[in-house]
Amino acid sequence: MGKKPGIKHIAVAGNIGAGKTTLAEK
Repeated sequence: MGKKPGIKHIAVAGNIGAGKTTLAEK
């Protein structure tokens, strides 16, 4: 916990970006 917050942050940001892209594509 808190060892690699960067990876988690990137994963969350990527998830949001993917969701936005899917929404825009639909």
